[in-house]
Amino acid sequence: MLIGGGPECQLVYREIVGKALGMMGVGMLPEEAFGPTPFCTDWVDTTESQRILQYQKRSFDDYLADMIKLVGFRRYLIRLFRPIARSYLLRRSPYLPRPNRGYVDWRGKVAVVTGASGGIGAEVARKLAREGLRVVLVARSEEHLAELAAEIRAAGGEAIVVAADLSQEEECRRVYEQVQQAYGAVDVLVNNAGLGWYGFGADMPWALAQRMLQVNVAAVVRLTLLFLADMKERSKGHIINVSSIAGSLPSQGIALYGATKSFVDTFTTALHRELRGSNVRISVIRPGAVATRFFRRSSAEEGALPMPAEKLAIKPEVIANRIWSLLRRPARVAHVPRLLGLVPWVELCFGWLIDLLGPALLRRQLKAARGKA
Repeated sequence: MLIGGGPECQLVYREIVGKALGMMGVGMLPEEAFGPTPFCTDWVDTTESQRILQYQKRSFDDYLADMIKLVGFRRYLIRLFRPIARSYLLRRSPYLPRPNRGYVDWRGKVAVVTGASGGIGAEVARKLAREGLRVVLVARSEEHLAELAAEIRAAGGEAIVVAADLSQEEECRRVYEQVQQAYGAVDVLVNNAGLGWYGFGADMPWALAQRMLQVNVAAVVRLTLLFLADMKERSKGHIINVSSIAGSLPSQGIALYGATKSFVDTFTTALHRELRGSNVRISVIRPGAVATRFFRRSSAEEGALPMPAEKLAIKPEVIANRIWSLLRRPARVAHVPRLLGLVPWVELCFGWLIDLLGPALLRRQLKAARGKA
């Protein structure tokens, strides 16, 4: 007699791999990672043995349930390292082309960078120009943009300036129209412009709160949807939204800022899933503190306190390099530094401790600011 699984256990190899990887939290691999030649076998005929012994009582899903119990809490650790696990598995595929996988020749392409008058935006513009892209610099300060454009041209790159206040909806539309007139199509959009403020939420001036919502949320949505429509029509392009790790860790002192970045995270992730299977990419980058004028500008706003994380800040060049790597190897999300990918677990495991210590830190900042005053 032949002993084996019955109809509930008769699956093709792709189904077995897909369900097993899904159970482990790794997720199914892309079709191109598998061989194109069918690997044909046949089901074991167990009709006679089942009729006599009646032993076929479990399905493949039952075996998966047993595996879940066996793996236990380690499943969550596997999910934490999901990108690493997927990268390892894909590298072992003999069918997935390696040299040109995900490769796009960005030379001569057009990139729009908002918030380009300094900090992250300026470094991103410099980096993209060095890599051969034609950059459109967008910010309020035309003087600073002109200086950066001159620097890029002196180095052999191409840059144009579009001075605009992105807190105004009509200005977002004007940016789009001017870029269309200049180049006709955009290949890369980096939504980097943003405002910050640190202090007790109740002390935040409403005018500033409105402006932050307009720049951090409304402008990102407006520009993304405007340029995304063209990218989908041409079936190519990449949008990168600059968020913050603050969007993954609700923290005292940055209630509205963190909420705007959480919105950007959710908005980008949802669009990423809508665009799966297309040639249009959208990514979100979540940096920690970055050494730019952002801290000084935020602390200088009405009613704001000095931001405490400035001493831990990384250089904006690191963010620019990570954005370039996202263009070369697209991904849904990138943390800078990579260790910040653990932050969501901090909130999950130690949120109760932050509830206790966070307010004390904020009150200490307020006391120190009043002492200096």
